[in-house]
Amino acid sequence: PNTGNASEFLQTNGSGVLSFAAVPASSGGLLSVQTFTSSGTYTIPSGATAVKVYTTGGGGGGGGYGGSPGGTGGTGGTSSVASGTESITTVSATGGYGAQGGNSGQNGGAGGIGSNGDINIRGQGGGGGAYNGTGGIGGGSFFGGGNRGQRSSSPNNVGFGGGGPGFYQSNESGGGGGGGGTGIKFIANVTAGNTLTVTVGAGGTAGDGEYGDGGAGAAGVVYIEGYS
Repeated sequence: PNTGNASEFLQTNGSGVLSFAAVPASSGGLLSVQTFTSSGTYTIPSGATAVKVYTTGGGGGGGGYGGSPGGTGGTGGTSSVASGTESITTVSATGGYGAQGGNSGQNGGAGGIGSNGDINIRGQGGGGGAYNGTGGIGGGSFFGGGNRGQRSSSPNNVGFGGGGPGFYQSNESGGGGGGGGTGIKFIANVTAGNTLTVTVGAGGTAGDGEYGDGGAGAAGVVYIEGYS
């Protein structure tokens, strides 16, 4: 009788006829991960038939204190993955908005948002500066949270796409910058060796103030996974 060979399995044709067949090669596995902290070109790796992209915009800058009022933080830059030699619909994410500077407690900046992703996430809005309190907390992104403002100087944000914190002194404070948005997309039927164009948004500049500056927003990030 036919007992088959090692690594084969028994299958049926639906009419009661059995036969042995080789186990097909596995597919759909993760092949590679590449993180972009600056703009560049992604080359689809050998053996890949699909990619999953994560784009996160830069965080907005925190507001400064003093100077009628303190300076407003800058808006974070947009991150994106677009066509290179591989044609795709651009997946992008806007940066967080900069926060108002303080002569009294000021509003935080709104978060950015993803576009054309399977999932589009809005960044967390920055916290408002508290009157006679602390500077606003920078808003978080998909990849990171915000720092709280402080008297001597406001630290820049930590975590890709996080908003910068506001500066505070005495009874005045600036708001925190908004976190960058994130777009996540799975793209099937790509060709190994083709390229995609990657843009990474910068963090928003810190709001300047007569008595102290806010914190700068963190730069965005693009993260790409290749799948067989």
